[in-house]
Amino acid sequence: MSEDIVKKLKGLVSKDAWLTNLEDMHGYITEWRDSLIGNPMIVLFPDSTKEVSLIMKFCAKNNIQVVPQGGNTGLCGGAIPDDTGTQVIISLERLNKIRKISIEDQVIELEAGCLLTNVQEEVAKNDFIFPIDMASSGSCQIGGNISTNAGGTNVLKYGSTRSQILGLEVVLPNGSIWNGISSLIKDNSGYDIKQLFIGAEGTLGIITAASIKLYPVPGEIITLFIGVNCGEAIQFILKNIRKKYKNNIETFELISERALNFVTDFLPNIKPPLMKSYEYYLLIELSDSSLDQISSHLMSITNFGFIEDVVIAKNKAEQDSLWLIRDSISAAQKHHGLSLKHDISVPIGDAISFINYAEREVLNFLPSSRIVAFGHLGDGNIHFNVSQPLSMTAEEFKHFKKDINKIVYECAIKFGGSICAEHGVGILKKEDMLSYKSTIEINLMKALKTSIDPKNIMNPGKIF
Repeated sequence: MSEDIVKKLKGLVSKDAWLTNLEDMHGYITEWRDSLIGNPMIVLFPDSTKEVSLIMKFCAKNNIQVVPQGGNTGLCGGAIPDDTGTQVIISLERLNKIRKISIEDQVIELEAGCLLTNVQEEVAKNDFIFPIDMASSGSCQIGGNISTNAGGTNVLKYGSTRSQILGLEVVLPNGSIWNGISSLIKDNSGYDIKQLFIGAEGTLGIITAASIKLYPVPGEIITLFIGVNCGEAIQFILKNIRKKYKNNIETFELISERALNFVTDFLPNIKPPLMKSYEYYLLIELSDSSLDQISSHLMSITNFGFIEDVVIAKNKAEQDSLWLIRDSISAAQKHHGLSLKHDISVPIGDAISFINYAEREVLNFLPSSRIVAFGHLGDGNIHFNVSQPLSMTAEEFKHFKKDINKIVYECAIKFGGSICAEHGVGILKKEDMLSYKSTIEINLMKALKTSIDPKNIMNPGKIF
């Protein structure tokens, strides 16, 4: 692109609210696992919806492709530009204002660049919670959460991000602004337009603000860490606890033995919560139930022979230490070399069967693979990751990537599952998605894309 174009783009934002040096851009052009790196023309940092609109109008007029970006914590390359040097990254990090909190409506209106953890802290001051939570809460942004329909650890009780959104403000590819901010619980006046942009990964427009449901702070939360040695035990415990505690189950997380070992090796100050090692561990949180009630119930389950050992957090510090284990798994895997990530969704009742079946299939293909399975068992979302064998270099392991991905994805489909549970499609899964989606679905999505973004300037090369 000409220097004149770059100069005009710089003029659309505040002074120095842009980057053009590749070294300075590193955090905006590199995917979290360092597997993808782009080369944009410029990174722009607008601080208002109006500035985003001006940028999009200019880019539409000049056929310049745009990559919207939140916290850049995604795992599928959805916020990474290509390497042509012609695309523009629009970072939303300066759109970080909380516009208002309505106590009566239990709604927060905020801009897309707000960090998830900051939102959680702010609503807590008013005795509310925003239930979307994940390991990247300190760096991911609300706009990115919405654009990827993020899940996390509380989906079992509250649903994914999609379930929390009441309204959106979106800048369209031609630069026009759609103000769909709303506090209404019910509105059946035509198509639900906001749903088009939730989970669209920035391919249809740029989310600049949202109105989001809040929930009252639940009663006392009790955190359990349970050791089990068989899949039958896990399914029994899940069924039993769901029947007993119903909507008071806050989280139901699965951690495999290898996942725990990776974390304790990566962070030596973390000690295993239980005295012995077990095949799997369950991290469960229950609300509005007494410690005595839960302890008595756990004893009854233990009498069936399904629980090997359990620890109940006595205070906030112990709760945090248990969650540190869960939240450190991805970083620990990175420490142990190349990892092939698979974000799988299967029917809840088949989750353990899927893990066992997929593990057998992968090990039959490459016996030295190290399977790291963990995730949101309560909603059927399993992170089935394959770490490089100790006998291989990362480069050698990369040669098996395509075959291993195919094995895992076909196992998921065999169980009636999906290859994209909560991480999205981005760059990394778009070819696989075409293999597993029906022609009708693909054509409908392409028709939407063409209708809303006829010039294909919004995050091109993602999803399709």
